[in-house]
Amino acid sequence: MNASQYSGESNFESTTSTYPEMLARHHNLLTTNEPPMGLELPYIRSVVSNTGARLECLENNISQRQDPLAQSVEEHTSLSSYYSQNLAILSPLRRMPPEVLCEIFSWTLPSISQALEHERLDVKYSPWVLTHVSSRWRAVAVSTRSLWSQIVIHYSHDRDSTCVQDQFAYPLAMVETHIQRAHNLKVHFYGCTNRATGPQIEMFRCLAEHSSRWEEFSVELTPDLCPLLPPLADRLQSLRRVWIQWHGPDIESGVEGIYCFQKAPRLVDFGINNEYARPISILLPAHQLTRYHIEGPWSMHQSILPMAPNLTGVRIELDPTEESWVAHGDVINLFHLRRLFVSHTEILNCLRAPALTDMAFYHAEDESDPNPLLHLEPFVGRSNCTIRSLSIKGLPTTQITAEILQKYSSITELAIIFHIHDDDAPETDTPCNGGNTLISSLTIRNPSESAPLSPHLSEISFGCEDTYIDYSLYLEMLESRWESADCALKSAGLLTGSFVPGPDPATLEGLRGLRRDGLELLVVKGKEAQDIMDDYTYSMWC
Repeated sequence: MNASQYSGESNFESTTSTYPEMLARHHNLLTTNEPPMGLELPYIRSVVSNTGARLECLENNISQRQDPLAQSVEEHTSLSSYYSQNLAILSPLRRMPPEVLCEIFSWTLPSISQALEHERLDVKYSPWVLTHVSSRWRAVAVSTRSLWSQIVIHYSHDRDSTCVQDQFAYPLAMVETHIQRAHNLKVHFYGCTNRATGPQIEMFRCLAEHSSRWEEFSVELTPDLCPLLPPLADRLQSLRRVWIQWHGPDIESGVEGIYCFQKAPRLVDFGINNEYARPISILLPAHQLTRYHIEGPWSMHQSILPMAPNLTGVRIELDPTEESWVAHGDVINLFHLRRLFVSHTEILNCLRAPALTDMAFYHAEDESDPNPLLHLEPFVGRSNCTIRSLSIKGLPTTQITAEILQKYSSITELAIIFHIHDDDAPETDTPCNGGNTLISSLTIRNPSESAPLSPHLSEISFGCEDTYIDYSLYLEMLESRWESADCALKSAGLLTGSFVPGPDPATLEGLRGLRRDGLELLVVKGKEAQDIMDDYTYSMWC
């Protein structure tokens, strides 16, 4: 059913003159997503009004008949579609300015973690899907170069090699088109030793041809990819962030050192996962770095940190097999450091950070480091810093956590990430009894009988990575603090991993009640929750 069929009927005649040019233009608007011009709007509105009136008449006729005429039903079906088409012409989305469309389009882009789950390039994912809606959307999307900056190539370790051939998962021509539409690039390339080598090398070389446009570079190395790193030297003029990782010790036999980033003039964030522990020589423009996340032996940290005076955020993780690592070395001054995570609090014996405000560390009751205060207290005294935010990951004891909070009343933000440091531990049915005791210690029972623990805490967040707490106790603790006149609680968070049971419906409703009362409360589960928990411990990459 189209405009010309209806415009001549006496019971469906527009109040606006239907010149041939107008009819032709109307047909064009019906069959495209072009926006109508201002002078065309009265005609379109009259068509919508007359179509609606005719539809209402047909609906009355059909409803009054026990056996509706087939002709009326057919006309109603066709006219209803025609009515919807004309309403679509009046949609504000058609007349939306390109710059607003660009902003909306940017919100459709997948995060890195979402893109990793896709495990292939496909036109059904943004930004490609935006080019298949209309010619206008395609023009706006293709010309918005920021939409094409992120490129995620993931040769999964888990994917069955028979399900999708690698060259079809990431078509080279499609990647080249993606690159052509971008300005600067954020490249995330995850190689895999049990995938076909040829397509991975070919894809990496394609990306490397544009390395002068890389802003971010995240890579999971394989032995076959390592020789492709040295040629990148002197070609990384735009690079700001780097993350390097690998699985298994085999990679180290082919890597003597990583030197290609030494002359990157804009590099400020650097991270590397070297948990398989043979020390690897790394040359970096350390004086430029503002953020640093390295997993590796203490000797690696000891060689880089003194050369990086401008660091503001540092995450130090040690090889768990290394022994007697902190028995030597001068104190390292980090005068601009504000955020620090250490996997072992003994590391604090080698640091001074007078500007530090946010502290995070790993601690568990059964670890060799029984009391973090033995290292935290001298560090704070030496640094003369004021800690405002504290995050503890692991299974912290109630006694030690309480001692820290009592000693440092400057702490107003507390985050506890419950994590069982055991790869063989069950993922779904391990309750965290120690966590429940800690929550109870933060609950205000009767302020008149005893002073509550840290009433000045304005933010309390709990994360459950691979164990879970009693969520009803968590709700009770929040309610007691929220209702207390002497407490400063303003915001809270409850984060649960993908394989951890979450709160029951009654507890969730109680949490929603606190949110309705004004508490800033974040309750999240799954990958998003894990990303937030990683941020509490200052991880550069999620």
